[in-house]
Amino acid sequence: MELGPAWGEPIQRPEISDILRSRFRVLQAMSCSKPSRHALATSQHRSRKMSSLVSVIMPAYNSSRYIGEAIESVLNQTYCHTEIIVADDGSTDSTREVVAAFNLGSRLQYLYQQNEGPAAARNLAIRYAAGDFFAFLDSDDLWAPRKLEKQLQLFQNRKVGLVYSNIDCFQDGETPAGWMDPEACAGEDGEPTSPMRRGRAYEALLRQNFVPTSTVVVRKDVLDQAGRFQNEFSPNEDYELWLRIAKLHELDFIDEKLAKYRIHRNQISGNKRRVYRGLCLLYRSLLFDRKYLERQSPEKLLIARNYFLNVLKRTYASIVGM
Repeated sequence: MELGPAWGEPIQRPEISDILRSRFRVLQAMSCSKPSRHALATSQHRSRKMSSLVSVIMPAYNSSRYIGEAIESVLNQTYCHTEIIVADDGSTDSTREVVAAFNLGSRLQYLYQQNEGPAAARNLAIRYAAGDFFAFLDSDDLWAPRKLEKQLQLFQNRKVGLVYSNIDCFQDGETPAGWMDPEACAGEDGEPTSPMRRGRAYEALLRQNFVPTSTVVVRKDVLDQAGRFQNEFSPNEDYELWLRIAKLHELDFIDEKLAKYRIHRNQISGNKRRVYRGLCLLYRSLLFDRKYLERQSPEKLLIARNYFLNVLKRTYASIVGM
């Protein structure tokens, strides 16, 4: 694994110290522009804004065409106390050069690894993150300018471990007309149909994944408790982690489209056989968890239903060549 390209020295530490965290906050405070008047509504939020660093976790693979827009959408946030960590999962295009062109110093880290998948890439970025909060943004998606500002306010409730939002879907210009991800952008007029839930939402999340990855912000201590992404469930490793968090903590959301999900032919979610295979592995793993073998429960029946439903979907996708 290679860390740090020619435009930056290799990172030698396994973790970032509390001293470095404090130093980073000072540098951020000096370099950030003034917060918006909306962000200064209360002194409590003002204090949180000045002290909490958000680490933006951005996995990338051959993302040279889109990653510049993704990084710009982070830099355009009204909440500016952020660091961006790009974890390049073995790109063979000019992703590295596009990232290097921003020349943001310590505010933007570039890490490189041999191709292992987005779960390993996110875990690599998390390892080198210094933030109090982690926000996830795929390198082909975009954020609305006030996304972080609005979501961080919900963490004033310490019971909340994860905050997400609604999402907009848009189609890449070179994607053939009619090619859409039916599960990401279902419904009339392009409106997502996934039911959003707050509070204790584990059972609802078992029924359907309504947490778009590029909208998620999670507290560092919550992620430390829940664990990291599991590559074996790819490309549903994000869903599996949200389930683990939902078992332990409350969820909350902003019912606004604070992110944009890009539809294009090369994205992982376009491979339906792979998606359904990952879901089968996930539900089978949950089904044989000792917690659910010890007693009958509605959750066990729901997991079994989801497992067999995705077996049928995977079979159908294999037959029609999806």
